[in-house]
Amino acid sequence: MARSGSASRITLLGSGGPDVRTRRPNLAKARTLLGYQPRVTVAEGIVKLLPVRTQT
Repeated sequence: MARSGSASRITLLGSGGPDVRTRRPNLAKARTLLGYQPRVTVAEGIVKLLPVRTQT
């Protein structure tokens, strides 16, 4: 939340159901099978997403 300047707190509400427990993204597998390489880090992605999410 520090990057957004918000005083909001993150509240964990649980798993959201069985789908969340069974899906596990595997970037190593995506790299091997698809040649996938992320273009931005998670932190960079959040910084890019914040202005979009605060407009709605």
